[in-house]
Amino acid sequence: MHHGYDTSASDPHAQAGLAAFAALVLADEALQARLGAIEQPDAYVADAVAIAAAHGIVLDMEATRPDRLGISRGTPSPVTLDRWPPCGWLPARAVQTGVISVFDWAWFGPQQLDMPFYGEAVQRFAPRPFNRMFRTRTSLATLMAGACRLRPPHVAVRIDVDRADARRGSAPLGTTR
Repeated sequence: MHHGYDTSASDPHAQAGLAAFAALVLADEALQARLGAIEQPDAYVADAVAIAAAHGIVLDMEATRPDRLGISRGTPSPVTLDRWPPCGWLPARAVQTGVISVFDWAWFGPQQLDMPFYGEAVQRFAPRPFNRMFRTRTSLATLMAGACRLRPPHVAVRIDVDRADARRGSAPLGTTR
């Protein structure tokens, strides 16, 4: 698996610390789950620095701060993969980079998505500090190759609409009159 982590920090020591921390976290699903669950940036930075220190990695706090405004969305991703990320990661958005489309992934964790629309779940999880720091990207070909190996779950949808309302188009889907 190709893990490219872009360490664009100007300080070589900060780059080395960030690269070592990225390698540690990307190889450990438990650390991904721990960091991915943190919603507050300051708590995330404190935990990331503590985890790094526990593994002998010096991590600059400023290098750990995620892109709070999402300005880097159109720039190269810090993490590029040639296969799907581990369980808990889902594609979050398509990004056009010149001629090719790529997909940014976000860590959602093991819980079931409970929002009526996937976009709402992306809005909830993608801004988390872990997802901003470890913005993961794959190509369209990688996304499709992984999707071909999946078997879609059985989905049952019940829509009750009065036929008269349906002809008039006045009943919202999923309602009964």
